[in-house]
Amino acid sequence: MSLANKHIVITRAREQAYYFGAQLKKSRASPFLYPCLQTQKISFNDEIKNYLLMLEQNQFDWLIFTSINAVRFFADTLVNSLPKNIKIAAIGSTTATAVQRILNLTVNLIPIQFDAKTLATFCLNMPKVTILLPQSNL
Repeated sequence: MSLANKHIVITRAREQAYYFGAQLKKSRASPFLYPCLQTQKISFNDEIKNYLLMLEQNQFDWLIFTSINAVRFFADTLVNSLPKNIKIAAIGSTTATAVQRILNLTVNLIPIQFDAKTLATFCLNMPKVTILLPQSNL
């Protein structure tokens, strides 16, 4: 399907909309940037501190990222390095690239289909493991 002469509204956060808009322009579409979201770091509370401590103490088997924003904000929050044996999953190739670029970590799993359902199915089929899933508070 051609995007030529199509008008497309981009509702992503401003800092993420420009790249997407540029890609649409290459396909001869007319992007209209209308940011509806604003991303910001959540406050560093006791619950987050506790999860980070548990992570440092090797109490999680998997660390799962479902967005580039989760990777970015997790990196800003991370105080110490991660345990060597932690396994990393990313919901898709773009998120996996962010993990590699921002955290300098190898991703162990990217689902065949880049969606939450496929990733959740994989998690349900794992033997008993503990998972840390950094996410937004939308």
